[in-house]
Formats: sequence, C-alpha cells, structure tokens
Amino acid sequence: MPKPKFEITFLDYENCKFKFKNTNLAMANSLRRVMLSEVATMAIDLVEIEINSSVLIDEFIAHRLGLIPLVSTFVDKINYNRECTCVSYCDQCAVVFNLDVEAEEDEERKITSRDLVSHNDEVVPVSNNLNEDEFDEQDDILIVKIKNGQRLKLRAIAKKGIGKEHAKWCPTAAIGFEYDPDNIARHTTYPVPDECSRTVRPQLCNRFVLLRR
Repeated sequence: MPKPKFEITFLDYENCKFKFKNTNLAMANSLRRVMLSEVATMAIDLVEIEINSSVLIDEFIAHRLGLIPLVSTFVDKINYNRECTCVSYCDQCAVVFNLDVEAEEDEERKITSRDLVSHNDEVVPVSNNLNEDEFDEQDDILIVKIKNGQRLKLRAIAKKGIGKEHAKWCPTAAIGFEYDPDNIARHTTYPVPDECSRTVRPQLCNRFVLLRR
C-alpha cells in the first residue's frame, strides 16, 4: 500500500484545509481526534479576583476568561504545571494576565479580551494579535459590561494543557472531514442507477437504490 500523503490546499490565520490521501477513514478520524484532544495550548486556568462590582458573579467571569483563546506559538517553551518544580506557578509553567477597568459615571464600559495585559508578549488573546488593518472591534471577546463607577480588577494565570483535560485547551473550534468531497457516491441523496458513477461499486449503488424504494 502506498504511503499516506498530506497536501495543504488552503491556509490562513484562522482556517486550514488539507487532503489526506492513501489512507482510510479510521486513520483520518484518529488524526481529527488527536488534533482536538492532544495538541497543547495555553488557556487561563486560575483567576484571582480582587474587586468585582459588576453584575456578574466571580465564577461566571472566571469561566468566561478560561474560554478566551490565547496565542499558543510559545507553548513548547512552557512546562506543564504538574511537571514543574515550583510550589504553585512560575514563569516556566504559567503566564500572568492583569485586568483593572473602572467605568466613569454615566458611562457604559465594555470589558473585553483586549483589556487583558499579559506579562509575556508571546502569549496574548488571539484578537490582540491581529494587525491594525485586520482588527475590528467585533473581534474582541466581551467579558462583561460595567457602568456608573463599577470596577473589575483581577489577576489571571494561563497554563499549558490539552483538550482531553478541559475544553478550554482545545486548539480549534471544529474539525470535520469527508472521504468524498465531490459527493461522487451521492451520500446525501440515494441515486438511481443512471446517476451512479463508474468509480462506485455496483453493490453500493444497488444498496442505495433499494433504500430509496
């Protein structure tokens, strides 16, 4: 059997499409599962809230912070916290973020991912890493809205992890694959014999016809 071949057909900052040839469905699905659960990324894992006079409780805000995607190109230089020799966390196994925002009187202030100040320029919220030409205010992730003197001050610690441990460490929003991108076998509709491709096995085509009837 020929060796599997990997060919990238499209790649940009947010999406990647590729062809995985000379393989089977089991191998393709295994690759998908590994990308979802075994690729290490950075995510906020610990939140120390000092002041919170917003309408959201501390746990709600901590949960939102954990799901903010962080640029993880630096992740290979970070140790897993469980393997580090420090007592709690240090620069070798964590990245610290600070946030301190207070709304003026009669002003509504949106606190977003752009308000998180990282101690490491290599690990920042994804929206903060966009070029000014590409940046849009909608790219920032809303954490909470405050007004009339309300304030949110906290310290967040990002650690290295994998999606198998928690969804916040998943490196991608979704991964899908299909083994017949041109729909030659008509997977979404049951074809009549005249529609069957020559590349499709006759017994497969006949089975579809029987199901349709």
